[in-house]
Amino acid sequence: MKYFISTFYNTRYFQPHQIGISTAVFQPKYWKYEQNKNGAVMGICEPLLSPAKLSEEVICQRDCQHKNENPNCPFLVSYREYLETIDFKKLIVELERIANEVKKINNYQQEPEIVLLVYEAVNNPCSERLSLVKLFADHGIELKEWTKDRSGLIF
Repeated sequence: MKYFISTFYNTRYFQPHQIGISTAVFQPKYWKYEQNKNGAVMGICEPLLSPAKLSEEVICQRDCQHKNENPNCPFLVSYREYLETIDFKKLIVELERIANEVKKINNYQQEPEIVLLVYEAVNNPCSERLSLVKLFADHGIELKEWTKDRSGLIF
């Protein structure tokens, strides 16, 4: 299975074999279980990757005073610490289960692609994307940036 990371914005371009999975604490208002115009299933969240269990003091806000402190922002530090506690094998089993279910729903033959979703663009340093890329890399899985043109930036 292939793994990518991208933004919620890009889900509009996903094809049926591309499965966007939210890693956010708060989902976009439009993030509900449905299919996009291309037939890709939307609205899936993965609690193991969600920083929802972090204390209220470190949940990131739009008007955050730590915007230029990456990687020392309290939210990003807490999120990295949180990711170190999850059972990665359990996470992969769950992601594969989701992929197989969506494959059955959409009845496609192509290999599923898991795309972990964050709000921030690739050039925004105030994002949990680098922590997610590192988590997967630490377990031997390359998490490429998903792009519409499919070139995939590698971190």
